[in-house]
Amino acid sequence: MWFPTHTRQGKANCLALTCILILTGSLSLTGCSQLPNLHARTPVQQLHAKLDDQLEPPVFDVASASVRIASMGDGLSIVEAPKPFAWDTLATSAGGRDINGITVGVGGYRTLVLGSLAGDDPLAIALTEEFAREVHRNSIILGGIEATFIRSPNPDGEVAFRMENANGAYLNRLFPADSNEAAAPHKEPEIKFLMGLLNEGMPQRVIHIRSYKGDAGLIAASSGAAATAKEVAEWLSFDLIQLPGKSSPGTLERFLSVKESCEVVTFAIPESSDKTSLWATYGDSLMNLLLDEDFETRKLARQNKAQTSADRRSRKLNAKPDHSGSSLEPQE
Repeated sequence: MWFPTHTRQGKANCLALTCILILTGSLSLTGCSQLPNLHARTPVQQLHAKLDDQLEPPVFDVASASVRIASMGDGLSIVEAPKPFAWDTLATSAGGRDINGITVGVGGYRTLVLGSLAGDDPLAIALTEEFAREVHRNSIILGGIEATFIRSPNPDGEVAFRMENANGAYLNRLFPADSNEAAAPHKEPEIKFLMGLLNEGMPQRVIHIRSYKGDAGLIAASSGAAATAKEVAEWLSFDLIQLPGKSSPGTLERFLSVKESCEVVTFAIPESSDKTSLWATYGDSLMNLLLDEDFETRKLARQNKAQTSADRRSRKLNAKPDHSGSSLEPQE
């Protein structure tokens, strides 16, 4: 399971302070009846203060475009510092609005994360934003992955708070219904853009974040992602669907799961979710969907091999998913 990174500095700071007090003579080890005088300068401190007035500012105070990390041997390896988080404009909607995205990582296991294709879905868009920012913050330690986040594939619907784009088209009914339509031209610019991401970026997994009208959330997953999806669904008490299942023709879910070009997971949170605690509630689960692959997949991804276990479509489920009578239809 993914556990957020925490820096535990309390004990280290306490120990460091104790050592300083002992070395400078400010702390007596013979008893605890007297508090150390933290303001009085020892002879050593006075000497340091005098030297500080004569020396140039230390090198680590100078702004630098890179972070130096010590390596084995005499030399130093240089790791580029991550750029500040910022959305890039990747395409334009039917109504002339920006479709924003960001890619974190270079090479390895590729994942495409989409905010809800339905524009009237502020919870899903907010959660996608937080997901992108969290992965960006941890990018320096997340080796072997490349994640592209699309904040909202339907900015027209977001502004108008409706499911359709400016042309009145519901985007999640416009994906090819079968493989014969894969090469057909797509009228809506949003679908052209997404199909380009799928065909050119060739992600191994697509995560579609959205909200759901049911009392509980729902996860729908194709066979390759079913094991991880099952664990997450059980943890959150979400309903679980194996795709293609009851997904409608023209949906992203049905298109990808039938074509089997990559894994697809729809992560649908309840509409009753508290917007102020979205990441606290669902963050660990999303990180697991992004990172929790079998060991061989992670190893091959880090080695930049073309094929990973995610590409082997013959994997069978470890357990049969619980459909619980759920479908994607209520939200569509």
